[in-house]
Amino acid sequence: MEEKQKKRWMTLLRVAITAGTLGFLFWQVVSLDRVVAELGQANGWMLLAAFGLFLFSLVMRAYRWFVLLRALHPQVPFSRLLHLYFVGQFFSSFLPSQFGGD
Repeated sequence: MEEKQKKRWMTLLRVAITAGTLGFLFWQVVSLDRVVAELGQANGWMLLAAFGLFLFSLVMRAYRWFVLLRALHPQVPFSRLLHLYFVGQFFSSFLPSQFGGD
């Protein structure tokens, strides 16, 4: 089997296993009604503060890359790095391992 095709099948297998595991957990283990009830009882200001700190950490990590790249002399604008970091974080959070991220 060709190496590229083998990697594609492995990726599809990982996605299928991840989706299957999440589906099983939400079907058998996690009560969505309870999750919604718990979120309804949460302090909105604390959730907003946590989200703000999360966004701040992403900006700081993108800035770290900006400083590192600036030392190597490529001209990459910070806004581009920030965009790429958010995209990478999305893929790191919602896809199986070995995708996106830092």
